[in-house]
Amino acid sequence: MTATIAHFFRAFGLSFIGSLPPGIINMTVAMTAIRKNISAAFLVSIGAALVEFIQVFVALKFSYLLSTYGDFQSIFSIIALLIFVGLSVYYLFFAPTQPPKLKEKGAALGDFFKGMAVSSANVMVFPYWIFYGTWLGSNGWLIHDNFHISIFSAGVAVGAFSVFLLFLKLASIIVKKVDNLVKIANRTVGFIFIILAILQLWQLVK
Repeated sequence: MTATIAHFFRAFGLSFIGSLPPGIINMTVAMTAIRKNISAAFLVSIGAALVEFIQVFVALKFSYLLSTYGDFQSIFSIIALLIFVGLSVYYLFFAPTQPPKLKEKGAALGDFFKGMAVSSANVMVFPYWIFYGTWLGSNGWLIHDNFHISIFSAGVAVGAFSVFLLFLKLASIIVKKVDNLVKIANRTVGFIFIILAILQLWQLVK
C-alpha cells in the first residue's frame, strides 16, 4: 500500500510541476473557459487528462525496455545529471516568455474530444515520461508492473487535471497576466530542476 501511494504522489508532483508552464493544453482550457463557459473547459480538461493517462502508460512501458539494458543505468545516471542541469539553465535563462498562440477552428468536435485532440498533439509527453520513467526506475522509485504503472499514470493524469482546473478557475487572470506568469513558472521549474540535479549528483558520488 505504501509503495502504491508513493507511486501516485511522485507522479502527481512531477505532473503538476511539468504542467504549470502555460502551454497549448492549459491555455486551451483557459481560453475555453473565457470564450465559452466553465463546464466546457471542464470537459476539455477531462479529455486531455484521459489521453495523458494513456500516453504515460505507453511511455513507462517503453522506459522499462530501456532500463533492462545492462550498463544503461550507470550511463543514464550521468545523462540524467546533464539533462537536469541543461533544463534548469533553459528554464531560468532561455525559455520563451510568450505562450503558444491558439488557433480557433470553425468546426468543433465537442469540448471533451477537443481536449483529447489537443492532448494527443502534445508529442513531447513521450520523451518527458520516458526520461522520468527510466530515471525513477534506475533509482528504485518505480515498479514496472502493470498495476504500479497504472497507479503512476493515474497520478500523472490527476496532477495534470489539477493544473487544468487551476487554469480554468483563474482563466481571466492568466490570460491578462500571462507574460508574468510564464516568467514565474519558468523560474520555478528551473529551480526544481536544479534541486533534481543536486539529488542526482548525490546519487552518483555517495
